[in-house]
Amino acid sequence: MDVVRLTLLLASFVFLISCAKEGQKTPESVFANKTTANNCQAEAIENQYIVHWEDGTFTKEQGENEENFRKGFVTRNLDKIKKVHFDHKVQFYTKDELSASSESLAPYATTTADQVWGQAIIQADQVWQKNAKGKNIIVGIVDSYVDVTHSKLKDQILINTKEIPNNGKDDDENGYIDDYSSANFTNVTNYTIQNVHGTHVAGIVAADHSGMMKGIAPEAKIVAAPFISNDGSGSLGDAINAMNYVVSRGAKVINASWGGSVCVATLRDAFQEISKKGVLIVVAAGNESRDLDFNPTYPAAFNISGQITVGASNYNDYMTSFSNSSFNLVHLAAPGDDILSTTPNEKYEYLKGTSMAAPFVTGAAAALWSAFPDMTSLQIKEALVKSVDVIPNHEFRVASRGRLNLLKAYNYLAR
Repeated sequence: MDVVRLTLLLASFVFLISCAKEGQKTPESVFANKTTANNCQAEAIENQYIVHWEDGTFTKEQGENEENFRKGFVTRNLDKIKKVHFDHKVQFYTKDELSASSESLAPYATTTADQVWGQAIIQADQVWQKNAKGKNIIVGIVDSYVDVTHSKLKDQILINTKEIPNNGKDDDENGYIDDYSSANFTNVTNYTIQNVHGTHVAGIVAADHSGMMKGIAPEAKIVAAPFISNDGSGSLGDAINAMNYVVSRGAKVINASWGGSVCVATLRDAFQEISKKGVLIVVAAGNESRDLDFNPTYPAAFNISGQITVGASNYNDYMTSFSNSSFNLVHLAAPGDDILSTTPNEKYEYLKGTSMAAPFVTGAAAALWSAFPDMTSLQIKEALVKSVDVIPNHEFRVASRGRLNLLKAYNYLAR
């Protein structure tokens, strides 16, 4: 019996040791699978990695090759690393948004009222009359270049007062260069990139009301975090860096008018970490005319508590033909067809896309939060989604079946 007992004890000991080894982190086990799809592999950026640390933060790292990166950086920091992902490209959903020509000008925009039809249809003016204009709310514009010198935006830029070295200078008195330098968005090689997308999005959110074009939350402050270059693409690692940076600057709402990625694990982790901090992330649904329930694209199709995914509606109050949709994953529609807003060098242009619809919701969230500062991100989201306009005789192909109405959202929270 003693021999049998000893044999059983030894076997149990060996089994426990083997289980412990299986659960132990190694430089190989912390690496995510390189690819689960050919198109994901095609988007990979060679020798560039995103490290998800045990404390919930993310960094973008580079190595000479994968083997050396494992043996060197990963081995040295193994105890602090939760997961290592391969970096990938992300982009605007289509390049159609990036070119504003006379062909995109709304044929009906012959009056000031028509030129701001989106603001009118969501009844924003009645909320502005209640002095709900985004005061004390910081919004992160994670996008391409934002022209912070534009007369409609310059007073809305959050100045970075920290002394951050920048080619021998400290603060540049507008916050933008400091934001660019300190956040290390390395995919953007020149912070003066003249891409109209980011400036247009920023104007929808917070342009002042001195002229015909009116931002939804004109008293909000913007932190511009550019990571997308002129060709409409950027690094997933830079996108995560940009989002985390604006959160570090105090952003309550992030506008993410980009996506199209099929490589989801890293970005989902980042969205979840940001959501846990009480930040609301507003995402464009995409412009491929597809149902995300059956043909998902990310981050639009994430089902994360602190995220709102937005489809595009038109002047006639229908879902646009180009907008992605979903009765489960797209929360609501918002104006996104022929939208007038700011573009670089004191210009104004009409653009269309769910990229334009998302900042209507971002601005709405900022306006509501300024009026109801004690609300949580989930309460702001609930108000926006549950107070939509549902149009008789047709429904928007979104979970709420309706289109943003800022006044109704305000009244929902004021009950």
